[in-house]
Amino acid sequence: MFRGDSPVVLSAPHGGREFPEELRPYADPEEKIDLHTDLLLEEVAAECEARGLAASGVAALFARGVLDLNWGRERTRGVPELEELFDAYYRALHRMADAAVERHGFALVLDLHGYDDGGGSGGRHPFPPGTLVFGTRRGELVPGWLRPAYDAFRKSLQASGYTLCPAEGFNEYAPFVGGSVVDSFRGRRNVAAVMLEVPRGIRLNERKRRGLASAVAQALIDTVQFAQV
Repeated sequence: MFRGDSPVVLSAPHGGREFPEELRPYADPEEKIDLHTDLLLEEVAAECEARGLAASGVAALFARGVLDLNWGRERTRGVPELEELFDAYYRALHRMADAAVERHGFALVLDLHGYDDGGGSGGRHPFPPGTLVFGTRRGELVPGWLRPAYDAFRKSLQASGYTLCPAEGFNEYAPFVGGSVVDSFRGRRNVAAVMLEVPRGIRLNERKRRGLASAVAQALIDTVQFAQV
């Protein structure tokens, strides 16, 4: 977890690797994690800082098999230790967003996830391999006055050569419309909460991952500048 003085808040709830001994009775070691989303978060934050924008961020240290933070508090199954982990993650994230709104008037929450883009003509998803997939609950999590800034974010990534889904607007791919993390910001007038699904082919390739981190950082800077005009 780290705090910066900017409107940008980063989240990576599925990239953790730790299986705390006291939580092993509740864990599923076979549950897949979003490999290297934690590294992507760190690299985006570093690229932002190098460009003069200090982002805040929180990433799960424990593995997804211990607790899936993105699908609601019911996943804690009433286990006090898991409830504590769940609440701590969301509390930290919301405090960062609250601080950004208080200081800058708005917050941009970017929740980083990963999917398997397979091979061939797109694997099991209806878009080409390498596509960045956005989820905002079909626009519900982007306040009206921040939609031009969100469009600026997407256009900046497209200008860097990335293919996006949806190509424009909010006709989002049903399985990736946004989970519990971004949905927890529903109704927040000055917070845009966006889930970004990053394909495995980018996350696991160091050169491609760093290239995306650079592009995302620049897109966030462009977005902040656009929103502040």
